[in-house]
Amino acid sequence: MFASIRPPEEVREHLVTALRPIRDDNGPLLRWTDPDQWHLTVAFYGERPDGSVDELAEHIAAAVATTPTPPELDLHLRGAGSFSGRTLWIGVGGDVAPLRHLMAACAHDPFAADDDPDPDDPSAVLSGGSGSRRSGSRGSRADDQTERRRAHLTVARLRAREQGGRRDDRRSHRRSAWAGDRRRGRFGDRAGRDLARPARHDGATLLHDVVHALSVYAGPTWSATEIELVSSRLGEGRSGGPLHETVATIPFVPGR
Repeated sequence: MFASIRPPEEVREHLVTALRPIRDDNGPLLRWTDPDQWHLTVAFYGERPDGSVDELAEHIAAAVATTPTPPELDLHLRGAGSFSGRTLWIGVGGDVAPLRHLMAACAHDPFAADDDPDPDDPSAVLSGGSGSRRSGSRGSRADDQTERRRAHLTVARLRAREQGGRRDDRRSHRRSAWAGDRRRGRFGDRAGRDLARPARHDGATLLHDVVHALSVYAGPTWSATEIELVSSRLGEGRSGGPLHETVATIPFVPGR
């Protein structure tokens, strides 16, 4: 389970439009996450026993109540980065300071995982939260785990060569929100018009170029007013991805 803040549909659609040129040029080398399940991870709680939803929801509510969180957090997606040279994420701007305090408070759960893996990444969960089985040193693992606690939205991961190399993955997205390339979204093509299209490369070079291309990205602002507690079942979602189910909603203002 994990706690998250979910951007509204118009924010996700804006990012889909911005990413479309990069995805069209480099889709076979990257495994893209489902836009319908995009979220900002507030805290990761790992596997929990049945009946723990109320306990976790109460913990999150207590964290919200004891943290100087405004009634609304004005947030927007901006810029990009990577974890472990394999995971592409979009950053967050706006009320970042109170968001960081809220993330820290929610993570202080006696039953929470020690690390903060990506809840959508099977390798991160199985390896105990590092998100990479190839960490070169204990220091690099610590640095990477610290980076992962930065507010972010995961959009893609590099495909391992042994898992199919450059095979085309567009068919797997045909029925997802990525199918919006066949229709005009409310933002048209404006969101992606100014993004440079990185050349096709392999591995870390490609990811570096994609991060550079997305450094100018800035999405629309939205007001976050609640945290969702989400159950994630790996491999049960669309195209073999995780299946997310919101099991509790905790507003910043009780009774709102």
